[in-house]
Amino acid sequence: MKKTMVWVGFFIGFQISVNAQSSETTSKIFIQKNNGDIIYAPTIEYKTPLFKKSYLAYGNDKIDASEVKFYQILDDYYINLKPVGKGFARRIIEGKINLYEQTTMNAAPMWGPSPAGFSVGMTSTTSHTSRYYNFGFEDAKVANYKNLMIDMKDNENSIASLARYQKNRNKRTLWYVIGGIAMVGGILTATKGTGETTQSYNFDTGRLETVESTEIRPVNLTIGILGFATIITTYVISRKKTDHIKEAILIYNQ
Repeated sequence: MKKTMVWVGFFIGFQISVNAQSSETTSKIFIQKNNGDIIYAPTIEYKTPLFKKSYLAYGNDKIDASEVKFYQILDDYYINLKPVGKGFARRIIEGKINLYEQTTMNAAPMWGPSPAGFSVGMTSTTSHTSRYYNFGFEDAKVANYKNLMIDMKDNENSIASLARYQKNRNKRTLWYVIGGIAMVGGILTATKGTGETTQSYNFDTGRLETVESTEIRPVNLTIGILGFATIITTYVISRKKTDHIKEAILIYNQ
């Protein structure tokens, strides 16, 4: 009899523990609507159909994405970006100011030569990360220099960090412009006519045609290559720079 009671007690305790863990997990998975109502669910999945409105599927039901202000799946918390953006962004910093990131993937066709001219070959996929922030449960704002300078004006250290961010950004823009001018100018003037002609086969017409001969200008071509190298170097260096936007927000949240 005592053994039976022990097993019954153990089973009841186990069930209570399981139910408590299940309840705790569910409480970390929820949708907060624009009107403040909260919907708890065992699962949430953000859906973006091609020709239909985006929505969140939860349990056996769904809700239009435009009706959702925030949603959370365990440790991942998301904010609706309207009216400054589309979709949702994930929170990466929580505090007086919350910082969010949204990464989008863009696929672009790569054009290449073919016997009939130019044709589409492989596709190039690039990623772009945008940042947003908010106070408490307010709407999202774009995390840029202008907005943050206004909202963090009461913190001198944060403002100093933002000033460094803007200074580096201006330098980076200048080098992009210099590199772009050098690259385009150098490449466009890298060849010159010799005054002589030669026969060349035209794939479009299927005939030999007379074309002017050209020669390479090494100095101009070198300038174009250096311009391209300047753009790439500036991009690589900028990726390794201190993240002053993030730094400013962390300082503000202290």
